[in-house]
Amino acid sequence: MVRTFAAHLVLFVAALSLSNFVQAAVDSFSVNPLAGVARVEIDVTGIHRDFARYGLDGDELRRRVAARLAAHGLPVVAPTAAGTDAQAGRLEIKLITNKDQYAFYHYAVSVTLKRRIPIDSGSQSYGTLTAWSEGRHGILNPSDLNAVYGYVDALLSRFITAYGNDNAAGTGAES
Repeated sequence: MVRTFAAHLVLFVAALSLSNFVQAAVDSFSVNPLAGVARVEIDVTGIHRDFARYGLDGDELRRRVAARLAAHGLPVVAPTAAGTDAQAGRLEIKLITNKDQYAFYHYAVSVTLKRRIPIDSGSQSYGTLTAWSEGRHGILNPSDLNAVYGYVDALLSRFITAYGNDNAAGTGAES
């Protein structure tokens, strides 16, 4: 019993030391992958309803992200409008959590922009590609789940900077 607890404690401390930003590898093959994205749809997944008691709510996160994007010149559209708009992308905010036996949440959160690209020359068929993605992982007390707002905000800052760099008009540049 003591040996098992000690092993779990060592793993827990090791995981804490590794709980820093996880960045997508820099893709030297792509050039300006966010150029031409004029609007986005926001898709938030993985935030369970019971997280609201800890101060984390999916609808609130969606509102915060939409307001921040709009403030930087990137309008948010409804999924139905994005599905027919070649200049619209889908910004996916995904949270994956796993509660361990000690009631800590191991989490991974990512912000990903997906775009549609034409598959045929007539632009009648489209495929989806991931144009930009970054994430973070770590361990949280349940009472600290609302820290996910700040983690998403930091990832969103990186997205806004990349968006501004890829769009010559600079409407998405972080100030």
